Amino acid sequence: MPNIADPFFSNSVILLCEHNKKGAMGIIINKKIDKSILNQIIDEKYYNDKPTQTSIDNIFFGGPVLINKGFMLHRSVDKTKNSIKISNDFSITDYKNGQSLINRKNRFDYKLVFGHAGWSAGQLENEMKKGDWLMQNTNPDFVFNGNYDEMWDNATLSLGFELGSISVNNAKA
Repeated sequence: MPNIADPFFSNSVILLCEHNKKGAMGIIINKKIDKSILNQIIDEKYYNDKPTQTSIDNIFFGGPVLINKGFMLHRSVDKTKNSIKISNDFSITDYKNGQSLINRKNRFDYKLVFGHAGWSAGQLENEMKKGDWLMQNTNPDFVFNGNYDEMWDNATLSLGFELGSISVNNAKA
């Protein structure tokens, strides 16, 4: 069962974006970014367009890799010329194009994300063998419309169990 002590990944729900023989890349989708980190990132000269209050409510900590790199996760149907399709349901685009999409559309599903999670070749597979991660399919409604505070519990419940009721320590009699 997942028993990761690292605060970056403890109780994290990650959308896997790329997985190949070179490694894997994913986005943590259930953790809001710390406001002090966000303010520091936004103050850097790279981000000339300050996020609106609406977009601030949708800014997430995607992982510890390249934390100052912002991008938008959105449904594949809402795309910009620079969107990268990661599945039939999900695409990503850079922060600047994401902001322009926010300004053009009245309502659409997205998450602004800073940082991502990365694994070297074979690392994710080894962590899965150890039981550090559980895999399952997802859908846009879960990713964009679910309460981020409840995602971890809802994801484990959808697998048929409640992790809080399972002991990860081996007992000996």
